[in-house]
Amino acid sequence: MKALTTLIAFLRGINVSGQKPVRMTDLVALFESLGYARVRTYIQSGNVVFEAAAGGVDALESDIGEAIRKKYGYEVTVIIRTADELRDIVAGNPLLKILGIAPDRFYVTLFDRIPDARKVAGLAMGEDDAERYEVKGREAYLYCPRGYGRSRLNNQAFEKKLGLAATTRSWKTMLALLEMTQP
Repeated sequence: MKALTTLIAFLRGINVSGQKPVRMTDLVALFESLGYARVRTYIQSGNVVFEAAAGGVDALESDIGEAIRKKYGYEVTVIIRTADELRDIVAGNPLLKILGIAPDRFYVTLFDRIPDARKVAGLAMGEDDAERYEVKGREAYLYCPRGYGRSRLNNQAFEKKLGLAATTRSWKTMLALLEMTQP
């Protein structure tokens, strides 16, 4: 019997402003139909914690994306991190250390791959004096004091400037998902 690994799937753009509606009970059933175990969701924005046989994450992302396309008729970007990677993301937030402020306006943008270093070096997001971001590996850590909805540090900007897929979660969501990965 293969060992199971705890994973987190971040689905981009479902249940946002009525777009790409997916009921969480249906999403759990879809993941279970793919053979995944201990499937659970967090809020309505496409966060799924599950267990799967250790193996290639790229194949899992593709399989989940294809299953959603077949069931719902639309494309959804799926970005997966392991529980260990999520733990590292939370522990490695450089903005918590630099700014030393309350984390209720922190966000994490997850990329589908490590961005090209030259593109990151040339990244100019047009943030104002209060906003901050730092790209670290396959994530960007954001501080948006007026909230993510009013920020220029959004998925579309990162995708356009870095040429990759991205999805963003609040710091609260990241902490809750990390808690859900604990045995």
